[in-house]
Amino acid sequence: LAISQNIPIGELLINRDLIPSSERKQLTDTLLNTENLMFTNAQYELNSTQLINTLKYLAKAKKYDIIILDHISLVISGTHLSKNGERRDIDELMHRLSALVKQTGLIVVAACHLSNPEKGKSWDEGRKVGMYDLKGSSGLAQKPDVILGISRNMKHPNDCDILQIEVLKNRWFSKLGDVDRLIYYTTTGRLL
Repeated sequence: LAISQNIPIGELLINRDLIPSSERKQLTDTLLNTENLMFTNAQYELNSTQLINTLKYLAKAKKYDIIILDHISLVISGTHLSKNGERRDIDELMHRLSALVKQTGLIVVAACHLSNPEKGKSWDEGRKVGMYDLKGSSGLAQKPDVILGISRNMKHPNDCDILQIEVLKNRWFSKLGDVDRLIYYTTTGRLL
């Protein structure tokens, strides 16, 4: 709703009257008037078997094409870890997601956290993301067909709203490197 009205989400959270309730209902009906769009922020325990079964249902029964999974660490942290530990659990989840994608044609966009750098710049200073900076497991780098890294220097006085997008892995076309920049406009809450 906020983006459709060019209002930064933080401002709308503070002042819900920026979109009057009469308009909010109409906008919600208009924006979400589709059977193939679903948002959920359910915070429940979800082991990889439940997740895979849910995604398979969404792909086969509901005919969804794209699932955005935000984020891998949350799925694993909400799971009772196996005796093999977090890294092995992430490896197993990535293996199962990869098999699901091949089986259903589903596109899964999965976000993951980054490991803390041992030396050099920090992430908030614009450090470039590498394929093996993904936190948790080497399976995060090995299984996906495409890996994108997004970085920005949050401490730079002029460039703090610029996000650099880089292709770190591309199994389909082998093209790697910087591909685009997005600018966050604080007045509208949009990335362009």
